[in-house]
Amino acid sequence: MKKLFTLFGAALLAFAVVSCGDAKAKKTKIGVSIPAADHGWTGAVMTYAQEKAQELNDAGKYAATVITSSDAANQIQQVEDLIENKTADYVVILPQDNTLENTMAKLATSGIPYVMFDRIIDSAASTAVACVKGDNNGIGAETAKRFIADGMKVSAKLGLIAAFGALVVGIVLGAVAALQRMRWTGNVRELRNAVERLTVLSGERITAEDVRLYC
Repeated sequence: MKKLFTLFGAALLAFAVVSCGDAKAKKTKIGVSIPAADHGWTGAVMTYAQEKAQELNDAGKYAATVITSSDAANQIQQVEDLIENKTADYVVILPQDNTLENTMAKLATSGIPYVMFDRIIDSAASTAVACVKGDNNGIGAETAKRFIADGMKVSAKLGLIAAFGALVVGIVLGAVAALQRMRWTGNVRELRNAVERLTVLSGERITAEDVRLYC
C-alpha cells in the first residue's frame, strides 16, 4: 500500500516536473478526480491525495485541486467540465466505474495527459501516461485504519460483503457461522450456489435466519 501511494504521489510529481522548464510559466494545473470518501479505502485515497496536492501547492509552482464525486454520473460531469473549461493541464483519476469509458476517450482526444489510479478502464489504458493499480491486502489494511480512526472499537460488529456481478450484499457474521456449520456435499460449487441464492432472496443483508430459510 505504501508503494501504491508512493506511485500516486509520483504521478502528480511527474506531471509537475514537465512544467519546470520556464520559470515565468503560469502555475501548472493538476486535477485529481476521485470518488468521495464513502468507505475506508476511498477515505484513505482522499486524505493522501489532499496531502500530496497541498505539498505541490506549497511549492508555489503548481495548482493541484482534488475533486471528489458522489457517483459515476457526477464524475463524468466533473471531468467533462475540466475538458471544456480547460481548468486542468493534467489529470489524475480514480474512475468510479467503467461508465467513464467515453469520458476517458474525450480526455484522450482533448490532449490532456492523464494517469488512471487503482481502477483501470482497459480501453483508456493505452492513451494514459500511466496506470497505477492497487492491491487488495493493502486496500484492506488502509480501510481498517480508516475505520479505527473513525472510532471503531474492538467490540464493533463487522460484516462481510459478497459480490456476484452487479449484486452486492452484506453478510452478517452470524450468517457466516451458520453457513460454516452446514455440510456441503457438493463442495465449493454448492456453497457458491447457496450464497448466490441468498444474495437474490435476502434483503440488503444476509442473516442467520435467511440461511435457515433458503439453504
